[in-house]
Amino acid sequence: MASLDPLETLRMDTTCSICLEYLMDPVTISCGHSFCRACISRCWAPGTQDHLCPVCRELCAQHVVVPNRHLASVVEITKQLHSGKCEVKDEPLCPRHHEGLHFFCKEDQEAVCLGCAVSHGNRGHSVGPLEDAIVEYKELVKSCHQHIICEFKELCSLLEEEKKMQLQRLKAEEAEILEKLKDHMALLSEKRLSLSKLITDMGEKMCGASCSGDMTLDPETAHPNLVLSKNLKSVHFINVSQVLPDTPRRFIIYPCVLGSASYISGRHYWEVDVGNKTQWALGVCYESVSRKAKIDAKPDTGYWRVRLWNGNYAATTTPFTLLRLRVKPKRVGVFLDYEAGKVCFYNVTDHSHIYTFSIEFAEPVCPLFYPGIRFGHVNAAPLVICQPLDWD
Repeated sequence: MASLDPLETLRMDTTCSICLEYLMDPVTISCGHSFCRACISRCWAPGTQDHLCPVCRELCAQHVVVPNRHLASVVEITKQLHSGKCEVKDEPLCPRHHEGLHFFCKEDQEAVCLGCAVSHGNRGHSVGPLEDAIVEYKELVKSCHQHIICEFKELCSLLEEEKKMQLQRLKAEEAEILEKLKDHMALLSEKRLSLSKLITDMGEKMCGASCSGDMTLDPETAHPNLVLSKNLKSVHFINVSQVLPDTPRRFIIYPCVLGSASYISGRHYWEVDVGNKTQWALGVCYESVSRKAKIDAKPDTGYWRVRLWNGNYAATTTPFTLLRLRVKPKRVGVFLDYEAGKVCFYNVTDHSHIYTFSIEFAEPVCPLFYPGIRFGHVNAAPLVICQPLDWD
Protein backbone atom coordinates (compact mmCIF):
# COMPACT_ATOMS: atom_id res chain seq x y z
CA MET A 1 0.00 0.00 0.00
CA ALA A 2 1.51 3.36 -1.03
CA SER A 3 2.44 5.65 1.86
CA LEU A 4 0.69 8.99 2.17
CA ASP A 5 2.42 12.15 1.02
CA PRO A 6 4.13 13.63 4.14
CA LEU A 7 2.71 17.05 3.34
CA GLU A 8 -0.77 15.55 3.08
CA THR A 9 -0.24 13.77 6.44
CA LEU A 10 0.83 17.07 8.00
CA ARG A 11 -2.27 18.78 6.58
CA MET A 12 -4.50 16.10 8.11
CA ASP A 13 -2.81 16.51 11.51
CA THR A 14 -3.46 20.25 11.48
CA THR A 15 -7.13 19.90 10.47
CA CYS A 16 -9.96 20.26 13.02
CA SER A 17 -12.01 17.04 13.22
CA ILE A 18 -15.16 19.09 13.79
CA CYS A 19 -15.13 21.78 11.05
CA LEU A 20 -12.62 19.92 8.76
CA GLU A 21 -10.70 23.15 8.19
CA TYR A 22 -7.23 24.21 9.36
CA LEU A 23 -7.16 24.62 13.15
CA MET A 24 -7.89 28.13 14.32
CA ASP A 25 -6.80 29.11 17.86
CA PRO A 26 -6.06 25.39 18.57
CA VAL A 27 -6.67 23.97 22.06
CA THR A 28 -5.94 20.47 23.42
CA ILE A 29 -8.28 18.58 25.75
CA SER A 30 -7.37 15.98 28.39
CA CYS A 31 -7.42 13.00 26.00
CA GLY A 32 -4.77 14.65 23.80
CA HIS A 33 -6.89 15.57 20.77
CA SER A 34 -6.86 19.15 19.49
CA PHE A 35 -9.69 21.27 18.07
CA CYS A 36 -10.53 24.86 17.20
CA ARG A 37 -11.45 26.68 20.41
CA ALA A 38 -14.76 27.82 18.88
CA CYS A 39 -15.63 24.31 17.62
CA ILE A 40 -15.08 22.53 20.97
CA SER A 41 -16.93 25.32 22.78
CA ARG A 42 -19.97 24.74 20.57
CA CYS A 43 -19.78 20.98 21.20
CA TRP A 44 -19.53 21.53 24.95
CA ALA A 45 -22.37 24.01 25.18
CA PRO A 46 -23.42 25.18 28.66
CA GLY A 47 -25.86 22.76 30.30
CA THR A 48 -24.25 19.66 28.75
CA GLN A 49 -23.60 17.14 31.52
CA ASP A 50 -21.13 14.74 29.79
CA HIS A 51 -18.14 16.26 27.98
CA LEU A 52 -16.94 13.62 25.53
CA CYS A 53 -14.11 13.93 23.03
CA PRO A 54 -15.66 14.24 19.52
CA VAL A 55 -12.95 11.85 18.18
CA CYS A 56 -12.30 9.12 20.78
CA ARG A 57 -15.50 9.67 22.83
CA GLU A 58 -13.43 9.65 26.08
CA LEU A 59 -14.97 11.47 29.04
CA CYS A 60 -12.95 14.63 29.61
CA ALA A 61 -12.60 16.99 32.52
CA GLN A 62 -15.21 19.73 32.32
CA HIS A 63 -14.02 22.91 30.58
CA VAL A 64 -10.35 21.84 30.71
CA VAL A 65 -8.86 23.07 27.42
CA VAL A 66 -5.22 24.03 26.98
CA PRO A 67 -4.09 26.52 24.30
CA ASN A 68 -1.58 24.86 21.96
CA ARG A 69 0.62 27.64 20.56
CA HIS A 70 3.13 25.21 19.10
CA LEU A 71 0.40 23.53 17.09
CA ALA A 72 -0.77 26.96 15.91
CA SER A 73 2.72 27.60 14.47
CA VAL A 74 2.72 24.20 12.76
CA VAL A 75 -0.66 25.04 11.21
CA GLU A 76 0.72 28.24 9.65
CA ILE A 77 3.80 26.43 8.28
CA THR A 78 1.57 23.69 6.82
CA LYS A 79 -0.60 26.29 5.09
CA GLN A 80 2.48 27.85 3.45
CA LEU A 81 3.92 24.49 2.38
CA HIS A 82 0.61 23.33 0.93
CA SER A 83 0.18 26.60 -0.94
CA GLY A 84 3.64 26.29 -2.48
CA LYS A 85 2.99 22.72 -3.52
CA CYS A 86 -0.25 23.67 -5.24
CA GLU A 87 1.50 26.36 -7.21
CA VAL A 88 4.13 23.91 -8.45
CA LYS A 89 1.53 21.26 -9.11
CA ASP A 90 -0.65 23.63 -11.13
CA GLU A 91 2.17 24.54 -13.58
CA PRO A 92 1.21 23.14 -17.02
CA LEU A 93 3.63 20.57 -18.46
CA CYS A 94 4.13 19.22 -21.95
CA PRO A 95 2.25 15.89 -22.12
CA ARG A 96 4.99 14.48 -24.41
CA HIS A 97 8.23 15.64 -22.75
CA HIS A 98 6.91 16.52 -19.24
CA GLU A 99 8.73 19.82 -19.36
CA GLY A 100 7.52 23.34 -18.64
CA LEU A 101 5.84 25.23 -21.49
CA HIS A 102 8.19 28.21 -21.88
CA PHE A 103 7.94 28.77 -25.66
CA PHE A 104 5.15 29.74 -28.09
CA CYS A 105 4.51 28.58 -31.67
CA LYS A 106 2.76 31.29 -33.72
CA GLU A 107 1.63 28.95 -36.50
CA ASP A 108 -0.03 26.45 -34.12
CA GLN A 109 -1.04 29.17 -31.66
CA GLU A 110 0.03 27.12 -28.63
CA ALA A 111 2.60 27.07 -25.81
CA VAL A 112 5.30 24.37 -26.18
CA CYS A 113 8.28 23.01 -24.25
CA LEU A 114 11.92 23.23 -25.38
CA GLY A 115 11.79 19.83 -27.08
CA CYS A 116 8.65 20.72 -29.03
CA ALA A 117 10.11 24.16 -29.86
CA VAL A 118 13.07 22.51 -31.60
CA SER A 119 10.71 20.18 -33.48
CA HIS A 120 8.45 23.08 -34.56
CA GLY A 121 11.48 25.13 -35.60
CA ASN A 122 12.69 22.32 -37.80
CA ARG A 123 9.31 22.46 -39.61
CA GLY A 124 9.81 26.15 -40.36
CA HIS A 125 7.49 27.39 -37.63
CA SER A 126 8.12 30.66 -35.85
CA VAL A 127 8.88 29.81 -32.20
CA GLY A 128 9.85 32.29 -29.48
CA PRO A 129 9.88 32.77 -25.72
CA LEU A 130 6.46 32.49 -24.10
CA GLU A 131 7.01 35.77 -22.21
CA ASP A 132 7.49 37.63 -25.51
CA ALA A 133 4.31 36.07 -26.92
CA ILE A 134 2.42 37.05 -23.75
CA VAL A 135 3.59 40.66 -24.12
CA GLU A 136 2.69 40.65 -27.82
CA TYR A 137 -0.77 39.21 -27.22
CA LYS A 138 -1.38 41.61 -24.35
CA GLU A 139 -0.70 44.46 -26.77
CA LEU A 140 -2.99 42.84 -29.33
CA VAL A 141 -5.74 42.45 -26.75
CA LYS A 142 -5.21 46.05 -25.67
CA SER A 143 -5.45 47.19 -29.30
CA CYS A 144 -8.65 45.16 -29.82
CA HIS A 145 -10.04 46.59 -26.62
CA GLN A 146 -9.33 50.13 -27.79
CA HIS A 147 -10.87 49.34 -31.18
CA ILE A 148 -14.01 47.97 -29.51
CA ILE A 149 -14.23 51.07 -27.30
CA CYS A 150 -13.96 53.33 -30.37
CA GLU A 151 -16.63 51.36 -32.24
CA PHE A 152 -18.85 51.39 -29.17
CA LYS A 153 -18.47 55.17 -28.84
CA GLU A 154 -19.29 55.56 -32.54
CA LEU A 155 -22.34 53.32 -32.12
CA CYS A 156 -23.45 55.33 -29.08
CA SER A 157 -23.06 58.51 -31.12
CA LEU A 158 -25.18 57.05 -33.93
CA LEU A 159 -27.80 55.90 -31.44
CA GLU A 160 -27.86 59.34 -29.86
CA GLU A 161 -28.42 60.92 -33.27
CA GLU A 162 -31.17 58.41 -34.02
CA LYS A 163 -32.71 59.14 -30.62
CA LYS A 164 -32.71 62.88 -31.38
CA MET A 165 -34.30 62.27 -34.80
CA GLN A 166 -36.99 60.02 -33.32
CA LEU A 167 -37.73 62.53 -30.57
CA GLN A 168 -38.04 65.30 -33.14
CA ARG A 169 -40.35 63.12 -35.23
CA LEU A 170 -42.46 62.30 -32.17
CA LYS A 171 -42.66 65.98 -31.24
CA ALA A 172 -43.77 66.82 -34.77
CA GLU A 173 -46.40 64.06 -34.68
CA GLU A 174 -47.52 65.21 -31.24
CA ALA A 175 -47.88 68.78 -32.48
CA GLU A 176 -49.85 67.55 -35.51
CA ILE A 177 -52.14 65.42 -33.34
CA LEU A 178 -52.68 68.30 -30.91
CA GLU A 179 -53.54 70.57 -33.83
CA LYS A 180 -56.05 68.01 -35.11
CA LEU A 181 -57.50 67.66 -31.62
CA LYS A 182 -57.90 71.42 -31.42
CA ASP A 183 -59.68 71.39 -34.77
CA HIS A 184 -61.94 68.54 -33.59
CA MET A 185 -62.64 70.34 -30.33
CA ALA A 186 -63.54 73.48 -32.25
CA LEU A 187 -65.79 71.44 -34.55
CA LEU A 188 -67.44 69.71 -31.59
CA SER A 189 -67.95 73.05 -29.88
CA GLU A 190 -69.49 74.41 -33.06
CA LYS A 191 -71.79 71.39 -33.35
CA ARG A 192 -72.72 71.67 -29.69
CA LEU A 193 -73.68 75.31 -30.18
CA SER A 194 -75.56 74.39 -33.34
CA LEU A 195 -77.43 71.63 -31.50
CA SER A 196 -78.15 73.94 -28.60
CA LYS A 197 -79.54 76.50 -31.04
CA LEU A 198 -81.55 73.76 -32.75
CA ILE A 199 -83.09 72.70 -29.45
CA THR A 200 -83.85 76.31 -28.59
CA ASP A 201 -85.40 76.87 -32.01
CA MET A 202 -87.38 73.67 -31.64
CA GLY A 203 -88.66 74.81 -28.27
CA GLU A 204 -89.72 78.12 -29.76
CA LYS A 205 -91.35 76.45 -32.75
CA MET A 206 -93.18 73.90 -30.64
CA CYS A 207 -94.49 76.67 -28.42
CA GLY A 208 -96.44 77.85 -31.45
CA ALA A 209 -97.24 74.39 -32.77
CA SER A 210 -100.24 72.22 -32.13
CA CYS A 211 -99.12 69.15 -30.20
CA SER A 212 -99.97 65.48 -30.28
CA GLY A 213 -101.94 65.59 -27.06
CA ASP A 214 -105.14 65.72 -29.11
CA MET A 215 -103.92 63.70 -32.12
CA THR A 216 -105.67 60.41 -32.86
CA LEU A 217 -105.42 57.70 -35.51
CA ASP A 218 -107.90 57.46 -38.37
CA PRO A 219 -109.45 53.95 -38.27
CA GLU A 220 -110.83 54.33 -41.81
CA THR A 221 -107.26 54.43 -43.18
CA ALA A 222 -105.91 51.48 -41.12
CA HIS A 223 -104.64 48.42 -43.00
CA PRO A 224 -106.65 45.21 -42.20
CA ASN A 225 -103.67 43.75 -40.31
CA LEU A 226 -103.48 46.73 -37.94
CA VAL A 227 -105.36 46.94 -34.65
CA LEU A 228 -106.04 50.35 -33.09
CA SER A 229 -106.67 50.99 -29.42
CA LYS A 230 -110.09 52.19 -28.27
CA ASN A 231 -108.75 55.70 -27.65
CA LEU A 232 -107.17 55.65 -31.14
CA LYS A 233 -103.75 56.50 -29.65
CA SER A 234 -101.86 53.26 -30.40
CA VAL A 235 -101.53 50.70 -33.21
CA HIS A 236 -99.99 47.25 -33.51
CA PHE A 237 -99.69 44.60 -36.24
CA ILE A 238 -101.44 41.21 -36.21
CA ASN A 239 -100.75 38.30 -38.55
CA VAL A 240 -104.42 37.65 -39.43
CA SER A 241 -106.24 40.19 -41.57
CA GLN A 242 -109.44 41.60 -40.15
CA VAL A 243 -112.62 41.81 -42.19
CA LEU A 244 -113.03 45.57 -42.65
CA PRO A 245 -114.94 47.69 -45.16
CA ASP A 246 -112.76 48.36 -48.20
CA THR A 247 -113.28 52.12 -48.20
CA PRO A 248 -111.37 54.38 -50.63
CA ARG A 249 -109.25 55.76 -47.77
CA ARG A 250 -108.08 52.37 -46.39
CA PHE A 251 -104.54 51.11 -47.10
CA ILE A 252 -104.63 47.59 -48.54
CA ILE A 253 -100.99 46.94 -49.55
CA TYR A 254 -98.83 49.09 -47.24
CA PRO A 255 -99.68 48.16 -43.57
CA CYS A 256 -99.88 51.68 -42.15
CA VAL A 257 -102.41 54.07 -40.68
CA LEU A 258 -102.75 57.88 -40.94
CA GLY A 259 -103.51 60.48 -38.33
CA SER A 260 -107.09 61.72 -38.17
CA ALA A 261 -106.12 65.28 -39.18
CA SER A 262 -104.62 66.59 -42.41
CA TYR A 263 -102.64 69.85 -42.58
CA ILE A 264 -102.45 72.58 -45.20
CA SER A 265 -100.77 75.19 -42.99
CA GLY A 266 -99.17 75.88 -39.61
CA ARG A 267 -96.73 74.11 -37.32
CA HIS A 268 -97.55 70.76 -35.81
CA TYR A 269 -95.63 68.47 -33.45
CA TRP A 270 -96.28 64.97 -32.15
CA GLU A 271 -94.32 62.35 -30.24
CA VAL A 272 -94.54 58.59 -30.64
CA ASP A 273 -93.33 55.95 -28.20
CA VAL A 274 -91.42 53.33 -30.26
CA GLY A 275 -90.02 51.51 -27.20
CA ASN A 276 -87.86 48.52 -28.08
CA LYS A 277 -89.56 47.75 -31.39
CA THR A 278 -87.37 46.25 -34.10
CA GLN A 279 -89.33 47.78 -37.01
CA TRP A 280 -91.21 51.05 -37.40
CA ALA A 281 -91.62 54.04 -39.67
CA LEU A 282 -92.93 57.53 -38.91
CA GLY A 283 -93.45 60.67 -40.94
CA VAL A 284 -96.00 62.35 -43.20
CA CYS A 285 -97.52 61.69 -46.61
CA TYR A 286 -99.78 63.51 -49.02
CA GLU A 287 -103.43 62.88 -48.34
CA SER A 288 -103.81 61.87 -52.00
CA VAL A 289 -101.33 58.95 -51.99
CA SER A 290 -102.50 55.66 -53.47
CA ARG A 291 -104.02 53.36 -50.85
CA LYS A 292 -104.58 50.28 -53.03
CA ALA A 293 -101.46 49.86 -55.17
CA LYS A 294 -97.99 48.67 -54.27
CA ILE A 295 -95.88 51.78 -53.79
CA ASP A 296 -92.31 52.77 -53.05
CA ALA A 297 -92.87 55.06 -50.06
CA LYS A 298 -90.36 57.82 -50.90
CA PRO A 299 -90.52 61.61 -51.42
CA ASP A 300 -91.19 61.29 -55.16
CA THR A 301 -94.37 59.31 -54.35
CA GLY A 302 -95.46 61.68 -51.57
CA TYR A 303 -93.91 60.04 -48.47
CA TRP A 304 -91.36 61.58 -46.06
CA ARG A 305 -90.39 59.00 -43.46
CA VAL A 306 -87.68 57.88 -41.04
CA ARG A 307 -87.63 54.16 -40.35
CA LEU A 308 -85.95 51.34 -38.40
CA TRP A 309 -85.42 48.19 -40.46
CA ASN A 310 -83.01 45.27 -39.93
CA GLY A 311 -81.26 47.19 -37.18
CA ASN A 312 -80.58 50.24 -39.39
CA TYR A 313 -82.07 53.69 -39.09
CA ALA A 314 -82.65 55.51 -42.39
CA ALA A 315 -84.40 58.44 -43.99
CA THR A 316 -86.34 57.03 -46.97
CA THR A 317 -84.78 59.33 -49.57
CA THR A 318 -83.64 58.15 -53.00
CA PRO A 319 -81.35 56.37 -52.30
CA PHE A 320 -81.91 55.82 -48.58
CA THR A 321 -79.87 57.99 -46.19
CA LEU A 322 -78.45 55.79 -43.43
CA LEU A 323 -78.54 57.48 -40.03
CA ARG A 324 -75.97 56.94 -37.28
CA LEU A 325 -77.70 57.59 -33.96
CA ARG A 326 -75.63 57.93 -30.79
CA VAL A 327 -78.52 56.75 -28.60
CA LYS A 328 -81.27 54.32 -29.62
CA PRO A 329 -84.53 56.32 -29.56
CA LYS A 330 -87.32 55.07 -27.34
CA ARG A 331 -89.49 58.05 -28.25
CA VAL A 332 -89.44 59.98 -31.54
CA GLY A 333 -90.70 63.51 -32.12
CA VAL A 334 -91.99 64.69 -35.53
CA PHE A 335 -92.22 68.42 -36.31
CA LEU A 336 -94.08 69.68 -39.38
CA ASP A 337 -93.72 73.29 -40.55
CA TYR A 338 -95.98 73.43 -43.58
CA GLU A 339 -95.12 76.98 -44.73
CA ALA A 340 -91.37 76.43 -44.28
CA GLY A 341 -91.58 73.07 -46.04
CA LYS A 342 -89.84 71.18 -43.21
CA VAL A 343 -90.43 67.76 -41.66
CA CYS A 344 -87.99 67.29 -38.76
CA PHE A 345 -87.39 64.16 -36.70
CA TYR A 346 -85.94 64.19 -33.17
CA ASN A 347 -84.68 61.59 -30.73
CA VAL A 348 -86.61 62.60 -27.62
CA THR A 349 -84.57 60.12 -25.56
CA ASP A 350 -81.38 62.21 -25.76
CA HIS A 351 -82.80 65.45 -27.24
CA SER A 352 -80.88 65.04 -30.49
CA HIS A 353 -81.77 65.79 -34.09
CA ILE A 354 -82.28 62.78 -36.36
CA TYR A 355 -83.09 64.12 -39.83
CA THR A 356 -84.90 66.94 -41.67
CA PHE A 357 -86.70 66.78 -45.02
CA SER A 358 -87.07 69.99 -47.04
CA ILE A 359 -90.16 70.05 -49.30
CA GLU A 360 -92.33 72.47 -51.20
CA PHE A 361 -95.72 71.11 -50.18
CA ALA A 362 -98.37 71.26 -52.90
CA GLU A 363 -101.33 69.65 -51.11
CA PRO A 364 -102.55 68.54 -47.66
CA VAL A 365 -100.34 66.14 -45.65
CA CYS A 366 -101.22 63.62 -42.93
CA PRO A 367 -99.17 62.03 -40.11
CA LEU A 368 -98.18 58.45 -41.00
CA PHE A 369 -97.60 55.49 -38.64
CA TYR A 370 -96.15 52.11 -39.61
CA PRO A 371 -95.73 49.68 -36.64
CA GLY A 372 -93.75 47.10 -38.62
CA ILE A 373 -94.37 43.39 -39.17
CA ARG A 374 -94.78 41.11 -36.15
CA PHE A 375 -92.83 37.82 -35.91
CA GLY A 376 -94.28 35.86 -32.99
CA HIS A 377 -93.52 37.97 -29.94
CA VAL A 378 -90.88 39.98 -31.79
CA ASN A 379 -92.01 43.52 -32.62
CA ALA A 380 -95.40 42.86 -31.01
CA ALA A 381 -95.46 46.14 -29.06
CA PRO A 382 -97.59 49.00 -30.42
CA LEU A 383 -96.67 52.48 -31.58
CA VAL A 384 -98.20 54.91 -29.10
CA ILE A 385 -98.98 58.61 -29.63
CA CYS A 386 -97.79 60.38 -26.46
CA GLN A 387 -98.18 63.70 -24.72
CA PRO A 388 -95.02 65.64 -25.70
CA LEU A 389 -92.29 65.91 -23.04
CA ASP A 390 -90.85 69.23 -21.87
CA TRP A 391 -87.54 69.88 -23.70
CA ASP A 392 -86.34 72.61 -21.33
